[in-house]
Amino acid sequence: TWTVSSDPDLIAMYGGTPTSAGEVNLPARRGILNQGAFLSVYAHASETGPVLRGVAVQRRVTCVVVPSPASLNITVPPLPIDTTKTMRERMQDHVVNPSCAGCHAAIDSFGFPFELYDGMGRSQPLDHGKPVDSHTTVSQHQDFDGDYTDGNALAVALSNSASVRECFARQVFRASAGRSDAAVAASEAAFVDYWRNVPAPAVDAAHPSPASAAQGSILEALRAFVTSPTFTLRRAQ
Repeated sequence: TWTVSSDPDLIAMYGGTPTSAGEVNLPARRGILNQGAFLSVYAHASETGPVLRGVAVQRRVTCVVVPSPASLNITVPPLPIDTTKTMRERMQDHVVNPSCAGCHAAIDSFGFPFELYDGMGRSQPLDHGKPVDSHTTVSQHQDFDGDYTDGNALAVALSNSASVRECFARQVFRASAGRSDAAVAASEAAFVDYWRNVPAPAVDAAHPSPASAAQGSILEALRAFVTSPTFTLRRAQ
C-alpha cells in the first residue's frame, strides 16, 4: 500500500485501487525498481529499455562492473524495428552475436524481468500483441543468482542479498566522497570493511531487534560513514 497523489492519471498508470484512507493499493509492485521513477528513466522515448534497465541494476544495485561498448571499441548498431516481434525477440542478436553475448547475457538477464512495464512504467502484459516473457536466469556467481519470473521476484532476491547490501555501502561512500575512481579504491575498501563490522545499536523500546549496517539498516550505513576513519581523518596537505 502506498500513499500517493490523488491524480487519477497517476493512479491509473499504476493500476492502483484507491482506499478510503487516501492510500492506493499496489499489490503487483515491489520496491523502487518496479516503480515508474526507475522504469521511465531507464527506457527509450517510445519503448522499453532492457539494456538501460539491466545496466542500471548491475552498476547501481549490485556494483557489477559493466564496461561501455566504446571502451571495448565496439560500435552498437541501432536495434532493428520489427512490429511483429516483442522487444525480447528483437534482442536475441545480443546472445547470438559473440561480440555482444559476453556482456549482454548478463545485462539482459537483469533487464528482461521489467518488460512487464512499458517505457512509462505502465503495465504491459502484451508487446505487439504477444504475451511478454519476463522470466530470467541471473548467473553472476553472487548470492542473488537464480531463476525469477518477473521484476517483483528479482527485487525480493536483491533485497535479501548480502552482496547488494555491500554495494549500498559502496554507493554511500561514492556519493558522500563524490568519487569512485581507482585513486580512492583503497579508501572505499577500508570503509566497506569498517561498515561490515559496525555493531547494531543498543536495544530500546522502539527497536527491540535493531539491525546493523551490514544487516541492511540504511540509517546505520549512513552513520557508519560519518564515524569511520575515512570520514574523520584526512591526509596532511
